[in-house]
Amino acid sequence: WNLMRFGWYPGENLTDNPAAVNSSNTLIFIILALIQIIYAYQLKAGNENIFKKKTFSNTYLILTSVIILLILYSIQSFDLLGNKLNLVDFSNLEWGIIIFSIFIISGTEELRKLLKR
Repeated sequence: WNLMRFGWYPGENLTDNPAAVNSSNTLIFIILALIQIIYAYQLKAGNENIFKKKTFSNTYLILTSVIILLILYSIQSFDLLGNKLNLVDFSNLEWGIIIFSIFIISGTEELRKLLKR
């Protein structure tokens, strides 16, 4: 969707629109990193609901999550790091896409756990 938003159509060469490619790469990079943080909490909760178990009482997991979020923010926001990885700054729309994706994936995982129980 993000590539098509910048005017790319299936079958076209991706190198014609580097802004679309960089924006999509950044979006996928941030979403995958955040999903891994959420899966760490899911793994700690086991088959229980992530909010019912004392998942958030593990200080090491919380501290690691905060450090990773700060690293992600630094990589994405500062030009020195972002230019090396071809990452771009996000608009409010892209942050909305990230938050929506995280809610969908977390909700799907919680639904799977509910059905498994």
